[in-house]
Amino acid sequence: MPPRRHDGVVNLDALARRQRGVISRAQARQVLSDSAIRHRLASGRWRVVHRGVYVTHTADLDWYGRAVAALILAGPGAALGLASAAYVQG
Repeated sequence: MPPRRHDGVVNLDALARRQRGVISRAQARQVLSDSAIRHRLASGRWRVVHRGVYVTHTADLDWYGRAVAALILAGPGAALGLASAAYVQG
């Protein structure tokens, strides 16, 4: 469940931090209008990682950020497997 402020609104910054700077369009739409999302993309503040998946910073995505982006793209119930899951577990 996304982090929420006391008024029940999604705290998009906290969610992005928890997800290594990666958010889905659906997550962003809980807080922002389509035009606000387009502005962030057009200005370079956000970048498209996959269709409907954005990174909210300008730094390169690390391995964990790419993994989060792949899981968001894959949708609910997706999980890392085999070598990726082993890497996360150490």
